[in-house]
Amino acid sequence: MRFKIVALLVAIFIWGPNYIHPARAAEDILENDLAAYNQPEVKINDPLEPLNRVFFQFNDKLYTYVLKPTAKAWRFVLPQPLRASLWSAFHNFLTPVRLVNDLLQGEFAASGVELSRFVLNTTVGVGGLGDPAQYVFHLQTSDEDLGQTLGHYGVGEGFYICWPFLGPSNLRDTVGMAGDSFLDPVTYMTSSDWKALLAVHAVRKVNYISLNIGEYEQFKEAAFDPYTAMKEFYTKNRRQKIKNKLIRHANGDNNNVGDYRHIATDKINKTKTRPGAVHAHDKFFVQVGVFWRHDGMRDLTRRLTAIGRKTLVVTYNRGDYSFYGLQVPAGSNFMAAKTIELQLSAAGFRDTMVVSHAL
Repeated sequence: MRFKIVALLVAIFIWGPNYIHPARAAEDILENDLAAYNQPEVKINDPLEPLNRVFFQFNDKLYTYVLKPTAKAWRFVLPQPLRASLWSAFHNFLTPVRLVNDLLQGEFAASGVELSRFVLNTTVGVGGLGDPAQYVFHLQTSDEDLGQTLGHYGVGEGFYICWPFLGPSNLRDTVGMAGDSFLDPVTYMTSSDWKALLAVHAVRKVNYISLNIGEYEQFKEAAFDPYTAMKEFYTKNRRQKIKNKLIRHANGDNNNVGDYRHIATDKINKTKTRPGAVHAHDKFFVQVGVFWRHDGMRDLTRRLTAIGRKTLVVTYNRGDYSFYGLQVPAGSNFMAAKTIELQLSAAGFRDTMVVSHAL
């Protein structure tokens, strides 16, 4: 009985949205247009740093010697289209988590979108193996969780935690992960068989890693201190996802500074770029600041131009308010974009964050 309880707790942790693979911690960034915000230098409460570093090393070895070889074998057995479809099905299956947290945050339109996505992907998408809701009907997932909901209502993050098996988290998000596990249908479908529960979550994680092999290695190579880089990366991501719902409208002018595009709540609705500045292959961008007025970006734009970086100004429209993000095109590879972010940070640009949106 005691072993079953421990196994269930491990499954809850493995289920969580934040994993030792850095791409998992950044998954929300890569899938959604971001309402980013000006952020001061990251200050993180990390009283458990010595223990956290031990767990970080444990997770690093686990990934290198267990998860990565297993994911490679999985990749050899299943072709990429099948693995991508399996990932899509798992994401579709977790709709209750996103839908309930949208409702808890008062995001009723987003909850309606999640419900519509579930119906479309379950029927037309054959059980979620496809995502016609996004690629045909342009319905974007909100990707909310209980940790964000708690943060939305002012619950602090507490202190940073690097869990064994799980990876980067904090006290608030750990509570959120445990709560979200009760919204995961897999929890109830396998409640009488803990081995099946662990197997489903293991397949989910190995399948995801098989789609992103190599990114963790690039992340470590680009970071002077991988532990600190992961901690800051995770914390900035989580704070940004919470802050983007709290930003309020401030008036701005129409003076353009770099290349210029508008982003609506769910998708880009207008694009205007200078020739040669942004290419079709640019999927990732490094955001170096967010402003309420265009003229506030001029100094930052000059500094970026001086070091040979092209700039892009993105307008984020959120219903009755909008704001502007200054971004640097960073190509089509996430880890290459992360490397550019580290370079810009080293050059003195402190408020950096990798974001993704299609042209």
